[in-house]
Amino acid sequence: MVTIELLKAKGYPISILKQPEAVVLAEKTIKIAYFPKDADFTEETIEDTLCALVFALVLRRTAMATRFGTVQKIDGYSQTVEDEKAMKEAKSYAIPFYTDYLNSLETPFDFNDIIGLYDTIIL
Repeated sequence: MVTIELLKAKGYPISILKQPEAVVLAEKTIKIAYFPKDADFTEETIEDTLCALVFALVLRRTAMATRFGTVQKIDGYSQTVEDEKAMKEAKSYAIPFYTDYLNSLETPFDFNDIIGLYDTIIL
């Protein structure tokens, strides 16, 4: 199970996240979108991959919440640039782990690329 504490222990800069429920929801979403139904999440390499993807989704959702929240502190162009920077950083965490994971699978499967990794991954 991915938690804020686990993400912090693995070195992710998670100080912006205050709600553990957001991590629980992100983990459930990632498992459905990026892993086959028979994935064994007890393996350490899969746990690392799961954490990277959860962190990326949490960053994406945090950026979206900030953008559409009641207070927007910067103009629209600046927000777009900030969103792109956040997603680029999120992808930089997730891509190496997920690429290795995909390459380790014997049977390819279709995944739902909700974070937008597909255009960046080269298998």
